[in-house]
Amino acid sequence: MNRREAGRLGGLRTFELYGSEHMRRIGKLGFAAMAKRFGGSRRVALGRLVRQGAVAARDYTAEDLEAVYQENGLGEYL
Repeated sequence: MNRREAGRLGGLRTFELYGSEHMRRIGKLGFAAMAKRFGGSRRVALGRLVRQGAVAARDYTAEDLEAVYQENGLGEYL
């Protein structure tokens, strides 16, 4: 078993034990930590993930992004 597979299995087990709300919380903390490395800019951090192919690039309007931020408890978009 390689590291990637071990991580995947660990994530699945964590989800089984603690549920989706726990995973959502740790995901937010992880993204905040990543954004901190980019001067606190969530926009720059997201751009990095898009360039790496970790998330799909989409053309969102500022209103769409504001809605996503509000729905996910991320505060203000701009």
